[in-house]
Amino acid sequence: MNIDLTQFKKELTKIDKPLEISEQQAKDAYFASLITIKNLEDAFYFCASMNLLNTYVKNPNRNKDIVSSYKFKGYLLKGIEQIIKKNIDGIEMFISKGEDVIYIKIFNFQFSFHSVGNSDILKTFCESKNNVIQEWEGLRLQPVSSKIFDKAQELRG
Repeated sequence: MNIDLTQFKKELTKIDKPLEISEQQAKDAYFASLITIKNLEDAFYFCASMNLLNTYVKNPNRNKDIVSSYKFKGYLLKGIEQIIKKNIDGIEMFISKGEDVIYIKIFNFQFSFHSVGNSDILKTFCESKNNVIQEWEGLRLQPVSSKIFDKAQELRG
């Protein structure tokens, strides 16, 4: 499926203050972090959920019953491993050991995740020809994570 989010991305760049994340979005994102990734839409949904949780956990007023710590980072590693194993066409990934960051580009959105951890699957990918260098594009997705998550839910149906 060829999904063009160019206009949506342009709209996001016009937002000049961080958007609120509802408790329902945080709950939905937490459950989304547990999905089995089968296609591009799933991968985008998963990355959008992780982006939202990374934002939500930093809010001192968050509901700690939903997200109390960075425990969900373990799900992030499992999801990234699924993406690597599936080798889904349309996903570009770069693991930068020097910066301790993983860039994942889906539908022209570049998600970045720091301190993901390590595994044999990540090590193998890191040394493969599929680990193509990406520079950070400069668009901060966390302040608009709620909008991206809503779009990801919409795309997934």
